Amino acid sequence: AESVHRGGHLRMMRSMGDDLRELVQNLNNMHHQLERSLRTAAFPSFKVSDADGPDGHFKLSYYSLRGALLIPFVEGVLSTVARRLFHFEISMARLPPEEGMCATWLVAPTIAAKADAQSESSPGWLRCMGQWHTALMCGPPAPVCLSTCVRKAQDPCVEDIWEHNGEAMVLRRSRTSTTALDDMVKNGSMPASLQSELDYLASTLDGHADPGGVLMRSVVATSVACPWTDVTRLDEMLYFWGTNIGSIDHFQLSRQQDHADFFVSHSWAEPPDWCTVMGCHAQYAEVKAAELQIVAADLAEERGLKWEEVTFWIDKCCIPQQHNLMVTCVH
Repeated sequence: AESVHRGGHLRMMRSMGDDLRELVQNLNNMHHQLERSLRTAAFPSFKVSDADGPDGHFKLSYYSLRGALLIPFVEGVLSTVARRLFHFEISMARLPPEEGMCATWLVAPTIAAKADAQSESSPGWLRCMGQWHTALMCGPPAPVCLSTCVRKAQDPCVEDIWEHNGEAMVLRRSRTSTTALDDMVKNGSMPASLQSELDYLASTLDGHADPGGVLMRSVVATSVACPWTDVTRLDEMLYFWGTNIGSIDHFQLSRQQDHADFFVSHSWAEPPDWCTVMGCHAQYAEVKAAELQIVAADLAEERGLKWEEVTFWIDKCCIPQQHNLMVTCVH
């Protein structure tokens, strides 16, 4: 649990529940998803049930192929999670194991945990570092030196508010943005050589027997997806998946191909109830990147490939947004 915290994954665990009981109830679902990444692992299972007593008390049962070997480990991890995520200590009184289970506890909160200011601020700082690409793209017109900015307030469901030279800047958290097609073309620019290449391509499409084949492109998975364990890459993916606005760099990630392994159909804007369903700490953009990596790994295992070699068709990479050809590609 401490390594998860130091690795910057605590924000992901926060999305699993608003309290300890809800988080534990979701552990089996989390392990099911992890099995897709850690394919040789044998995960334990948990069962949560009501217990007599004050609110916050519950019975927890645990089963593992390893038997009773890791019971102390479960006790240590759950206590650390309660302290790190929910800021209270717990007691875990062992009960006779339920049928078919290795251990059963009565879990009860005891006292509020003393906040560790430095450790609690680290994941938040890590998350804000990942938001700087968005701040520089959507905020001030010129690059901003990180050292000149001071955080003024934080609302995890909506935004971080920073101050730079007396002016407030807003870093959206769990929020994505979309821009109209005409604005993308109007506001874009590209190197003259690429402009000429696309102009020529556009001129050859009229009357072509297979215009879709001429325009077909794909991007390799490693450019648009990453494992959920790679925090640094997740920050980069937050920049990529956080908006539908594509740059020339994004377009040049793709290559002309006769096919792609997957056509990615998705919404750039997160669902209206995202925070309600997933929690405010779950980043829609990061979840996309992690899910695509797992999909790529599934196909790679079938074909004996590396997941990084699987290809996707994604509009942001495969359509030249700063060229009039974009309208042709879309329509």
